[in-house]
Amino acid sequence: MATGKKLHELVLSLSPNEKRHFRLKGSVQSGKRNYLLLFDALEQLTKEAYSRDALTQALKGKLPIKDLHVTENYLYQRILESLRAYHEQRSIDAQLFNQLHNAAILENKGLYELSVKMLSSARKTVEKSSCNSLLIEILKRQARNIAAMQTQKLQEKTDAICNDLVVQAKLLKEEAEYFSLNQTSFVRYRKWKLARHQDEKQFVHNILKNKLIKNKPSKGSFYAQYLRHNTRNNCYSLLGQFEDACSEVEQIVQLWNANTKIKHQQLSLYIIQLSNLINQKNKLKDFEAVTDLLAQLKNIKTKTYDEKAEQFQNYYFQKLAFHLNQLDFPSILELIPTIEAGLATYKDKINRARRLAFYYNITVAYFISECYEKVIHWLFKIQKIQRINEPRKDIQQFSRILYLAICYKIQTDEGLKHLLKSAYQEEQNKDFFPFFKQTATEDLENVLRRIDRKNDYVAPLHSFEKIVLKYFKILLGIIPGSREEKHIFKMFKTELLALSEEQKKVLGFEEFLLWIDLVYTKSTQHHF
Repeated sequence: MATGKKLHELVLSLSPNEKRHFRLKGSVQSGKRNYLLLFDALEQLTKEAYSRDALTQALKGKLPIKDLHVTENYLYQRILESLRAYHEQRSIDAQLFNQLHNAAILENKGLYELSVKMLSSARKTVEKSSCNSLLIEILKRQARNIAAMQTQKLQEKTDAICNDLVVQAKLLKEEAEYFSLNQTSFVRYRKWKLARHQDEKQFVHNILKNKLIKNKPSKGSFYAQYLRHNTRNNCYSLLGQFEDACSEVEQIVQLWNANTKIKHQQLSLYIIQLSNLINQKNKLKDFEAVTDLLAQLKNIKTKTYDEKAEQFQNYYFQKLAFHLNQLDFPSILELIPTIEAGLATYKDKINRARRLAFYYNITVAYFISECYEKVIHWLFKIQKIQRINEPRKDIQQFSRILYLAICYKIQTDEGLKHLLKSAYQEEQNKDFFPFFKQTATEDLENVLRRIDRKNDYVAPLHSFEKIVLKYFKILLGIIPGSREEKHIFKMFKTELLALSEEQKKVLGFEEFLLWIDLVYTKSTQHHF
């Protein structure tokens, strides 16, 4: 049951056509229709204006407030009923539910022949959507109905259905095995992004050696093919073999495009696959392909909230990455207001991991643009997510580096001192900058202690971060703008460039190196 705020969110989520359908259905009913008065009141309240008091005030004198929770529950049921009826013709799930329900009614009435015909219709619907789990249920019901009928060729028909049942069961078993491998690889990709340690690499290689992943599916169902390609994509991405990963995603998109009915039925999943292809092309710096694919993604016609949310987050996330790869930071700054609005509109759909990735890219854009007051704002947003969730380790690592960079810049920027002092209001009575430096040092020491305890929620220091910590420790102890500072930045950059190609693959390396160049150039100009 949904009441209060959740019911209000449901009402606001309805499209104009869905509202019209709901009202038309309600208008033909006789008697009291208090639930329609409640619907009108909820519709008039904006998301920001809603409160229990505001709702009761709007309903005062129109319906009994003491029974409001009963009316809310009734309205909730009627809205869902209306939505089921409105979307029935567009929803494969609804069509199948009705066909299976009708078949069960006919079977209970002893009308077995009609039940078999209804099940045959349901089978055609299922086969079009490649939903093997439901097909097994349909075949079992068909066999049961045929056995109850006085029909010719009973044995032949039963044997044919049972043979189909065995085939579909094998297909379903194969899909389940592929699903398990896909989820296993996906969770590792989401957590590691890149397999760096030998045990992680070995884990990935073991998945690739699995005969199901090495060989094509024996029966070749749509989902088995899709899950195999996606597992290989996850594994190749973890190993940094981006050309191989891109090839797998290209085959996934081709597979979806070749199955247009499934594509339209599951448009949100197709959007995700198209986004994955853009991501791989971005990594390979194939910007011409990225431009074309972004246009395709933007032009997809979406209808539902879920589809629109998926389109928004994938289009703008990949567009941010596109501009980041081209070091086009002004274009990113132009997108930020639109992105902030979309993150608010689709907050219930966008998970914290994706939200964190948005925050990171925006923070980097402001960092390179030297808008440090904005960096502080977005760093606090990142830290807020990390305090209540297991953070992405790569973003956690680079956040620590940005934290130190701000600590360095604050030495010569009174505006940043004031901004950070306001952010830490409980420390206003302290000499703020020494306190901030001490806090940064204590935070890093705590991180090191947690690493020593092998806390999985804290990413270990990598070579890039060790160098950054080494030089910031020096920079925080010298006079800003001195000749010594210029010399230190020169050594800083030299040591970063000396890292191996593998060590340079960490998140934020290229962006941080660009920032070093900007700061070093300004330091050089200061002395000449």
